[in-house]
Amino acid sequence: MEIIPFQHDHLPSASDLLVQQFSGILKAFPLLPKRVTDQGVAKAFLAAQFEKRDCYGVMMMEQDRVIGYLFGVYDENAFFGRHAWVPFGGIAFEDKNDTEKLRRLYASAGKRWI
Repeated sequence: MEIIPFQHDHLPSASDLLVQQFSGILKAFPLLPKRVTDQGVAKAFLAAQFEKRDCYGVMMMEQDRVIGYLFGVYDENAFFGRHAWVPFGGIAFEDKNDTEKLRRLYASAGKRWI
């Protein structure tokens, strides 16, 4: 397992993972808009987020395959103080039950945010 910075060339793999994750969420919550499982929409969403100032994220790779990602936008304001805002869709993970790998993903992204 390797954790690397989220780069623009990771968008296709990340959007695949996001669509896979949202397909499961849509089954549990059928009132969500079906467009959350559209590949083009997912890729456009990720690209738009990636272009935001102060956006940073990490990808978790296993044998040259993306198994998770996390990104957010660093911000500071009077209400929340210093924080990173992870949008809906800012995290996708192949195995949501693997809490150790998920913890590593957050810890790696958090190093930069802190």
